[in-house]
Amino acid sequence: MKPTSRQLIASVQWELANRVAPELQSQWAKSALRSVQQLLAHLAERVECELQLLQEENADLLALYDHITPPVNAWGEDWQSLLARLEPPKPTVAPTTSLDTLTRHNDALRAAIDAIFRRVLAAEGLPADSQNAVVGAIRAYVNRQRDRERPLFDAPFAGDMF
Repeated sequence: MKPTSRQLIASVQWELANRVAPELQSQWAKSALRSVQQLLAHLAERVECELQLLQEENADLLALYDHITPPVNAWGEDWQSLLARLEPPKPTVAPTTSLDTLTRHNDALRAAIDAIFRRVLAAEGLPADSQNAVVGAIRAYVNRQRDRERPLFDAPFAGDMF
C-alpha cells in the first residue's frame, strides 16, 4: 500500500519541521512540537515492527506463564484457585491474526503474570527456592522485553534534547 505508514509519518514530520516550527512563537508551543516530533519518530520505528514484536512477546509471555505455573500450583489450594481465575487464552498466531487480537492476548497474558507476580512478592512462607525461581523467571522476561523493545526507543530518543 502506498504511501506506507512510515512515509505518511515522514510527511507529517516534514510538514511540522518545515512549515509549523518556523511559525511558532511561544516556548510552550516549541516544546510541545518537540514532544510531538519525538513521538512521531518513535511511531515511525514502531509501525515497522509492532506486529512481529507483539508476536514474539506473546510467545515469550505464554512460555513464561507455562514455566511458572507448576511451582505456583504446588503452593496449595489458594494458589491453584488464583491460577484457575487467571488462565489466559492460548493465543493462536496465523498470518491473518490482527494487531487488535494480538494486543488482547498480550493484555490477558500480562495481567495474569502481573497478578501472580504481585501475589508472590506479597506472600510469606513460600518455599524460598521456588519463590525465587518464579521471581527470577519474571525478571528475566522483563529484561528480554526491554531488549526486544530497545530499537523502538534508542534511535528516536537518542541525541540532543533541544
